Amino acid sequence: MMEDSKNQEKANAINLENVYLNPEKLVPPSDQTSDENLKIGFKHKLFKHRGIFYSLAAALFISFSGILTKYCEYFNGSEIAGIRYFFQFTVMLVFAVCHKEKLLGEAGQRKILMFRALFGTIGLLVITLSFKLIDPSDTISLVNCSIIIVSVLSRIILKEKYTICHLLALTMTFSGVLFIAQPSFLISKKSHLNKTNLVQNNTIESQDADFNRYLGIGFGLVGAFAASVVSILLKKLANNKVHFSIAIIYASYLGFPVCSLISFILLYTGQEVKPYIKVGIAVLSAISGLMGQACMNFAFSHEDVTKVSLCVGSSVNSGLGDNDNDL
Repeated sequence: MMEDSKNQEKANAINLENVYLNPEKLVPPSDQTSDENLKIGFKHKLFKHRGIFYSLAAALFISFSGILTKYCEYFNGSEIAGIRYFFQFTVMLVFAVCHKEKLLGEAGQRKILMFRALFGTIGLLVITLSFKLIDPSDTISLVNCSIIIVSVLSRIILKEKYTICHLLALTMTFSGVLFIAQPSFLISKKSHLNKTNLVQNNTIESQDADFNRYLGIGFGLVGAFAASVVSILLKKLANNKVHFSIAIIYASYLGFPVCSLISFILLYTGQEVKPYIKVGIAVLSAISGLMGQACMNFAFSHEDVTKVSLCVGSSVNSGLGDNDNDL
């Protein structure tokens, strides 16, 4: 009897020691399981919507690339696009070789890849030209019309369904274009520069300015259509598990030679020698654009194309970036 009581006291002492040393054991097992499930559920939700985070990152890089492009006044559109395609080709070639991907892609996907390269090259060139011909906010507004085109094409081609979130986001994007970007072809803007031009410029210069403005608007609309087609093609490639390096590098196969040829043709037009600082800005713009392109491809692998386009289109609300980086 005495031995039993001693054993009981020892057991109580051990239990008391465990309580002080391991207070978490006071929590019932059911509560611990509930907390673990809550943490796992939260992580799962974040991981499930990683495509949205990729899209927002792409919007950030796109805006930064657009800011830098704005200050590359010594470069024409083909030169900026050529620098972008050079870095795009070099970096994605390394990724493709490391992952042992076929550089021409699978035989069944080459047709889509060629169309992606064609529309990407056209889009990047005309958007860059538009960005240099007219006010940046005007180019941003025009190119973000691609969001509406994407939503229509995705419904027809990819059979994606509209939701209340889609409609709300489209409305907010349209509001951002109208009230924040404020394109000059919709809302007249009076500035000191415009007043000075009215006083100093003659009739011929005014006509040239109008021609450049209409040309820039036309380039922006063509770029919007090209960007929307590229978004649909990238989503189809992502659905078919085509590696992002192949989807990106294909645009360089066509874009880099075309832009290089145009740049050589324009080489003897009397343009000033490029300062080294401007070359550095152009390179940074290209790298930022490439990062935006990569994030776009990651986003297309996890979200539907309309959501990605809407998230990336949020860069329009900052009034800073151009939306050419899915090209």
